[in-house]
Amino acid sequence: GLGRRLEEDAEAIRWFATRTLPLLPTLSTLEESEPYEDLPLPVARLFLNGSSSDVWARATVSSLAEEFLGNITFLVRNASSKLHEWRQHGLPPKRFPSFGLS
Repeated sequence: GLGRRLEEDAEAIRWFATRTLPLLPTLSTLEESEPYEDLPLPVARLFLNGSSSDVWARATVSSLAEEFLGNITFLVRNASSKLHEWRQHGLPPKRFPSFGLS
């Protein structure tokens, strides 16, 4: 019936959206984040601060993003400019890279 069709349409839209957005984008504004935040998926955030460990952390989380495509949305944030975000995840200060999931 109609309810089943709406569920199938919603699933198709989610499938398409998760595969057309960049896999692990570095975002700095709320407007850039909206398409990801609007998906009905948990959001994982990688907080980087420009250290030498950032490359390793990004590569590791990129592998996770590929594995969980369509199930979790992954974002990269600047730990220095997004202080309020990593605090919301309860992450300790001065320990970056860090990872949070909501």
